[in-house]
This record gives sequence, structure tokens and C-alpha cells, in this order.
Amino acid sequence: MGLIYLNSKDEKRVMYLEEIVKFCDATLEKVLNEVKLRMFKSKFLKKPPLMGELDQDIMKAYKREISKRLSHRQQMRRCESFVNGRTILLTMKRL
Repeated sequence: MGLIYLNSKDEKRVMYLEEIVKFCDATLEKVLNEVKLRMFKSKFLKKPPLMGELDQDIMKAYKREISKRLSHRQQMRRCESFVNGRTILLTMKRL
């Protein structure tokens, strides 16, 4: 199963759960925001749900995996900053 998203050129692309590691942070954040929005809309609208139970479970799995991948990448960047001596943000300065 895959998740269809729009890339920066508004082309439809498929993101498979196994291939999340291949995507850049900006794409993952964009897809994560869209997944959260879809889940929120289907949860709190008074109309019949837009998605079935299976669709919601798939969205939750993507949300969990994307969040995990983004937090892992942030942790790795922090570790690299201590090892290599580079700053994380431009405004931060080493003492």
C-alpha cells in the first residue's frame, strides 16, 4: 500500500511505507501535515467519516513512521554537531 501525495511541481507521487527513508525532510513534513489534516477532518466532522477504518489505520501508520524518521534525523544532526563542531542553527555560537 502507498500514500499518494503532490510533490513541489504538483505531480502525483506514491510514497510507500518502506521507502520513507529515501525522502527529504521537507517532503516528509509536507506529507505529515497533510496526513494530520486528513485525520483531523475525518475525526471531528459531523458528517459520515471521509475515510474508513482501514484508511485511518494506514494514515496512523504513516504518521507514526514519518514522525519517527524526522525525530531520528534531528537526533543525528545534533550528534553530528557535537562530533564535527558545526552549529545546528546559524544564530548559535560555540563557546
